Amino acid sequence: MSDAQAPRPRYKSDLIYGLEDRPHFTAAIFAALQHVLASFVGIITPTLIVGGVLGLESEVPYLVSMALFVSGLGTFVQARRFGPVGSGFAVPARHQFFLYQRDSQCRVHGQGPGRRHR
Repeated sequence: MSDAQAPRPRYKSDLIYGLEDRPHFTAAIFAALQHVLASFVGIITPTLIVGGVLGLESEVPYLVSMALFVSGLGTFVQARRFGPVGSGFAVPARHQFFLYQRDSQCRVHGQGPGRRHR
């Protein structure tokens, strides 16, 4: 047997599902629900915090609706690949405040967006 036809060794793993496995429908539904709820926390919480700090209590429902809509639109564009925009993966678009801090630190040191790291 050549190397191309040699059987692959089996490794013992603690994984529940393999790469090509499909979970049962109920397990998939619960995983999807957990993913959606985790996305809501990442989308709604920053909107509530920023709206509260800025004194926009009457506008918070509108801000939450817009945050959810824009996040859905961004996820759709990311997943569908419109020309050079998008990765082709369903990656939820949400607020990530830790990235803003890192970006501002890079700009202070002259390595912000648009600059090449050497």
